[in-house]
Amino acid sequence: MKINNRVKTLIFSLIAVSALGLIFLPTQQTQKAAQNTIQNSNRADYINRVNQGLAEAGLATRGLDSALKVDSMANLMQIRSGINFNPVARQQLTSMETAAISGKQPLVSFDRVVDIVTDTVLEQASKLTDQEIIQVVTTARGFSAPETPDKLKNQDIGIFPGYYIQISDKEAVKQLKAATDPNAQLFIKPIVGGKIKEQARSYLADFAKASPSTFGENWDGKNNRPGKDLTPSQATLLTYSLVSGDSFADTTSSLASTMQKKQDALVKRHGSYPSPSGHSAYGANGYLFSSAFALFFNEQNQLTLLNKFSGKE
Repeated sequence: MKINNRVKTLIFSLIAVSALGLIFLPTQQTQKAAQNTIQNSNRADYINRVNQGLAEAGLATRGLDSALKVDSMANLMQIRSGINFNPVARQQLTSMETAAISGKQPLVSFDRVVDIVTDTVLEQASKLTDQEIIQVVTTARGFSAPETPDKLKNQDIGIFPGYYIQISDKEAVKQLKAATDPNAQLFIKPIVGGKIKEQARSYLADFAKASPSTFGENWDGKNNRPGKDLTPSQATLLTYSLVSGDSFADTTSSLASTMQKKQDALVKRHGSYPSPSGHSAYGANGYLFSSAFALFFNEQNQLTLLNKFSGKE
């Protein structure tokens, strides 16, 4: 069955949105913010902040067994984004990590992570209900609360770094629905996969620079390409960053300070802005970066991802 011209037009006009906000929207918001962050400070400072965030995740902590490392990482994800990491998934990831480190299970190649994330995102996209599509659109417009000044509500939807579009909710929902068509997904899959790969390379290069003890072997800086394959925990952390837009810059306490600074700046500029109290920095309605990644990284999909990483699916 051929894709009709209507669908093709929709795909070309909103190619990033066609990924349903599960990959492109959070990462584009993050990239734009990250660019601003790096401009306002310097590269070394940014990498140092990522180093601190990754250190808090615990993957590089010597002496910790796999269970403690997985729990540390999962607990931090929950604090930073509000996502609940399935207890069964934690146990499975612990077993996989132990087996991979001991050589009893293969590591996960960078390209395999990209393929798995691409396939899973598109699979999940095709299953979204009308209500979930509306949720994606709402979430993609950024943090919102009842006290948000009217001038800061209904923000533009991000497409590419530094590029945002003005679009009504009605039109965005209509175009998103068109992009859930299986035939349309066949058409956009190479582009979606390419964008995910680009984002994954960027994150992995930063992680390797920021935490050589954890990711140093996984990126070949000399040739600017992936290096050693990833352990299941590393692959999970990279996947989390891809779908949430969380670069792991800053520790939990530093994030709280950053959120407060955001409120202070917006209050000074607009007279009022909601408090960050009770809000996560990332995830659905994240105070710093809002993304609909919970629809992709939910408890069931966590298990699906792990099974794919292990080769069971």
